[in-house]
Amino acid sequence: MRVQNISVDRVGDASRLSAEVVFETSLLGTKNVFYEIPAQYESMWDKSGYSFYGASLLLAMKYKEAIHIETPITSEIALKLDILQKTFASWYPNEFSVVPVEWTPAEECAVSRKRKRAIFFSSGVDSLHTVFRVKNFKEYAYPDDEIFLLPVVGMDFRPERADLVSALHHYTTDVTRWYNWKSLPVCTNVHWDLLSEDHVSWGSAAHVAALASVANALANGFDCVYLGSSGHVNRLTPWGSTLTLDHLWATGTLELFHVGSECERLDKIREMSASPELVKNIRCCYYSETSNPPNCGYCEKCLRTLCALEAINQRHLVSDSFPPIGYEKLCSLVAKTEIPLRLLHDWGTIGTALEEAQEKTKLAEAVRHALKMAPRMSFEKRVTKFFHKDISSYKYRGFPLLMISSGVRRSVSGSAFPIASRNRCAFIFKRKGP
Repeated sequence: MRVQNISVDRVGDASRLSAEVVFETSLLGTKNVFYEIPAQYESMWDKSGYSFYGASLLLAMKYKEAIHIETPITSEIALKLDILQKTFASWYPNEFSVVPVEWTPAEECAVSRKRKRAIFFSSGVDSLHTVFRVKNFKEYAYPDDEIFLLPVVGMDFRPERADLVSALHHYTTDVTRWYNWKSLPVCTNVHWDLLSEDHVSWGSAAHVAALASVANALANGFDCVYLGSSGHVNRLTPWGSTLTLDHLWATGTLELFHVGSECERLDKIREMSASPELVKNIRCCYYSETSNPPNCGYCEKCLRTLCALEAINQRHLVSDSFPPIGYEKLCSLVAKTEIPLRLLHDWGTIGTALEEAQEKTKLAEAVRHALKMAPRMSFEKRVTKFFHKDISSYKYRGFPLLMISSGVRRSVSGSAFPIASRNRCAFIFKRKGP
């Protein structure tokens, strides 16, 4: 795999950094990848091409393509690439392999301070919490630093969705106006044309490679780019964005900083409630087909967010961001939702907070019911996917296959089963009465 024909061109009022990523031995062929920003910020482009190599690393590993880096790189970057390869190959041995990297050494040079920092902004809980931290915690930026928000079109949704693009820019404008920051909108095809689900898993691997490639493409403009965490530091599992790996995607002239890994999702929302204007702008849904409201209110992620807001009595702040769902209906939806195994602890934390809150016991019971059903649902989905058949009616020695002991379900679900330990079962399997 190699990168060729790196160029910077004007496309209307935008400046486009583009290149051809050539896969020589697989059927992928040549991929044209680009990033676009307003022309006034054209000087921020890093033309070394490293952003394209970082974006294509996982594809090269999947299709066992040797990587030929023609631009000289430092030994630090080469070491980072080696660690990233070994980590993803150990996490997903059936999907990724370590491939050779050919590179020429570059001279180490002093890094000049640019006095500019940026935050990846999607208006989701993680990015809004990052905004809150950078604004209110002095250790994240120097007083004379300029802060930019980076709304990236082409990550969560396709650029053709004009309504969602307009809504994202509207949320970004609101935040920059409140805090006297600046906005640098970015458009890219790195997700849909290069790192699509047809080739590599977006959530568990590729999304951080795509975001880091945007940051690296702008390495001449920023000292640091902040990325909101998606998981707690005490539960580091194989996932694309983690505290231990995110900084490895950045070049030597740029720092990629992981923010908020010490917080549960509930803690992030509770912390943000000190700035109600941020909570009002939450856009957490991947499935909503409209920008008004921007959240469907029915998917697992929307329900998790609504339950967290209920637990801290702040649901009224998002009345314009979610469809009107009554308390009784919310309880019914939560009880039936399918909770992924990696999110069991998040839901357990929210359930405990609901139980401690006044007049939230019915919603807490709904959360508990969904948590009890999660292992069974996960087992059924995994086995159905393996055999390509619906096994809900299958029996083994007279017993329904899905009622086989929980020990078997845990072994199929994987070794890191979040509710396997007794202390984490305290909320999920709490008994009623004496």
